[in-house]
Amino acid sequence: MKFQWLCYLAMALACCSSVQSAQAQKRTDPCERPVTSPATGTAKLTLKGGQSVYHEGEIIPLELKFTYRLVQYRPRAGPNLRSFSFCLTPGGRDPLQDDEESGLWGSAGGSFVSGPYDVFDPGVTYVDNMVLNESKSVPPGNYSLRLGISNEVKFQILPATPEWQAEQLASALAVLDADHTKDTPSDIERTKQAVRVLRFLGSEASTRELARRFWFYDRQRQVHPISAEYPINPFFYGYERSQDYWDIKAGLIASSYRAVAIEELTAAIHDPQHPATRAMVETLALLEIQSKPEYPRFIPMRQYGQVELQSPTPDCPFLFLPCASHPSKFEKQRQAKGAAYNDLVAELLKQGQ
Repeated sequence: MKFQWLCYLAMALACCSSVQSAQAQKRTDPCERPVTSPATGTAKLTLKGGQSVYHEGEIIPLELKFTYRLVQYRPRAGPNLRSFSFCLTPGGRDPLQDDEESGLWGSAGGSFVSGPYDVFDPGVTYVDNMVLNESKSVPPGNYSLRLGISNEVKFQILPATPEWQAEQLASALAVLDADHTKDTPSDIERTKQAVRVLRFLGSEASTRELARRFWFYDRQRQVHPISAEYPINPFFYGYERSQDYWDIKAGLIASSYRAVAIEELTAAIHDPQHPATRAMVETLALLEIQSKPEYPRFIPMRQYGQVELQSPTPDCPFLFLPCASHPSKFEKQRQAKGAAYNDLVAELLKQGQ
């Protein structure tokens, strides 16, 4: 009884925290200059390496140097869980929109933050390295970019020719297919960078390579969700984004060649040379479910500030669930979507064994 009461208390606290977070995000506009405060310092954004012209699908590394006037505390997050409010003009597409709007991850996209904090001392210059491609997919054109109080940087995106894509793919595969038995730390970093080249390249050939190489990176996975059923535990979602296979999964979700991704993942899962892994199966199930027009999309929790939260209902007892911003009939659709996803995962796992 005591344990049950503690569970209810924890969920209530999470609910209050999420509503407060939503209210705080309601006035957040990445292209609105932040109001200066006693803590406001300076921030300088640069295109790393001094490059200003890129091909579509080329990695765009950024560097932000910033200082504060007062000490600041921020929850520490892994590199794949950080969220940046880029003001990009014209705006780009969120490459992981299908993942975030699937409604399958419970509160995974929300503000479940715990653990250590990073401390930023006043007057000290800190450097944050980012990759724009993780947050924005940008077609050819001319762009300006700003982050908070930072300066604007301008860059150009050129169309990716088949020749350029083939050259990038060949270079990445040469690194990935090399002998890695005596890798040094720098060799390991080059290998990780080669996988990220495949993730962002966005060609049909790179999509096929990502699917074919998924099992190699995922085969040593040791940790499994606390609950294999939908929705996935949000803390496991954070764990998943820290794994080596995340760049492969993210690349398949973001690829414009969805039919190719589904085709190659299906073939990989049924390959008799190795058993299907859960991450491969879950990725394939997500791609197929999101491709079905009968299932709705849902507002990620980080966008709750842009909608009006409703009161709890029998179908949505806690406001920190994605259903809080939808009528009951849509929550029932979400539940049907989750049930179909679960059935598909179970069936694919059975077929891949």
